[in-house]
Amino acid sequence: MTPSEILNYKAPKVVGVDDADPDGHIPLELLLKGIEVVVPIWPVPSPEGRTDTLIVQTKRNGVVEFAWSKGYVNPISEREFIIPIGPQYLAVDGVIELHYETRNFVNNPAYSDPRKLTI
Repeated sequence: MTPSEILNYKAPKVVGVDDADPDGHIPLELLLKGIEVVVPIWPVPSPEGRTDTLIVQTKRNGVVEFAWSKGYVNPISEREFIIPIGPQYLAVDGVIELHYETRNFVNNPAYSDPRKLTI
């Protein structure tokens, strides 16, 4: 892959939320303690010594409600990343979209499909 290609990833998983539920209903116990988002290592990391950035966000009606990011220097030993989202971001009833993106060492983005979650 060249540094200018844009990848598209599958939607992130949420521990305790059924993948087969298209509405992503979050169980009450998770609403009270928060959720854990599982992001697998992306298939094409940057070259050794270069940094990839992982960004996780939730949006409601297009407005970002939660944002998290961290840079990882390659080689990356993790096979997946667990990102916690606290209960304060899950306090308002309704539907949110969860997604992640990566940015390689030249800042090219790759995006996941959104995961619908119902609070």
